[in-house]
Amino acid sequence: MTSAEESSSEQENNFAPINSITTVPAKSIRNLLLYSISKKYISNKFIRDYLDVDHDKVAEILAEFQQAGYIGDETGNYRYPVNLAFYDLIELVRDSREN
Repeated sequence: MTSAEESSSEQENNFAPINSITTVPAKSIRNLLLYSISKKYISNKFIRDYLDVDHDKVAEILAEFQQAGYIGDETGNYRYPVNLAFYDLIELVRDSREN
């Protein structure tokens, strides 16, 4: 195994499967993560607007995303850095379809 493959394998182990997120439908999870990867962060406001939910529901969603390893701790302005790369999302989606 090359060092790039080893690094990729280690990263995969850090992320919980998409079906471990229970607060958001799977399609919405994929869309939120895709948007987040493109921006390199996700915000409280974006989730509220995208899903039309209140602050309490967003807090639940963000907590699950953090627990799954998808995002890091808040960095200010209610923004959370994304720990996933596009490749990681593809792997998570593929794994969710296989299971």
